[in-house]
Amino acid sequence: MNRISVKVINLIIDKYNELYHKDIRAVRRDRELVIPRQCLFYILRKQYNMPYQQIGDVFGMNHASVIHGERVIDDMLSIGDRETEDTLGDLVDLFREYSLNIDNYISSKSEIIDNLTKMLKSLRAVDILSQNEVQRIVNNVFKTEPSEVA
Repeated sequence: MNRISVKVINLIIDKYNELYHKDIRAVRRDRELVIPRQCLFYILRKQYNMPYQQIGDVFGMNHASVIHGERVIDDMLSIGDRETEDTLGDLVDLFREYSLNIDNYISSKSEIIDNLTKMLKSLRAVDILSQNEVQRIVNNVFKTEPSEVA
C-alpha cells in the first residue's frame, strides 16, 4: 500500500484551497466544503490505508467523523453523484501531481548526491569529506522545498 506524509497531505489541501478559493479545513458544514473534505478522507483511507484517527488529526476531527465521511462518499459514488465524482477526480489528480513532483524532487536530489560523491571519489576528495558533509553541501545548494517544485 502507498504511504503519504502529513506534509504532503497539507500541501495538497493548500493547493485545493488555492485552486477553488475554499478552506476545506474550516469547521463548517457547507456542502462545498464537506464534500471535498470527505473525498480526502475517502482517498486517504482507500489509497493510502491511513488510520481513521490519523486522518482526523490532520483535520482536527475525531475518527467517527472520518468514518462517517468515508461512508457518505461510498454512498454518493454508488448512486452516481456527479459532484462527488468530479471532486474526487480533482483531488486524485492533485495527489498524482504532487506525488510525481515530490518523487522527482527526491530522486533528483539523491542523483545529485550520488553524482557528487562519484566525482569526489574520482578526485580523491572523498577521503577528506565524509558522506554527511557531501549531503550537507547538496542540501545547501538544494534549498527549495518540494512545495516550490509543484
